[in-house]
Amino acid sequence: DAALILSMSLFGGFGVVFLMYAFRNAPASVLAPFSYFGILSAFLFGWIIFGEFPIDTLFPDVLLIIASGVIIVWRERRIKHQ
Repeated sequence: DAALILSMSLFGGFGVVFLMYAFRNAPASVLAPFSYFGILSAFLFGWIIFGEFPIDTLFPDVLLIIASGVIIVWRERRIKHQ
């Protein structure tokens, strides 16, 4: 168990450092969609490892997130072309 906890801590620490480096070098609007990958990966790990399948609560929330992302992209492109 100690090796697992140590490896999780190491990978988590490196992940935070790389995330800070990415936000320092790229616009947040470019990196924001990648943060939604966490929702998908949490769903997949929960489904594969623990057998959880939260279909009732996951998909309405995912649709809301996708719709808001599409609206933001549409608005940014509209502002850029004006």
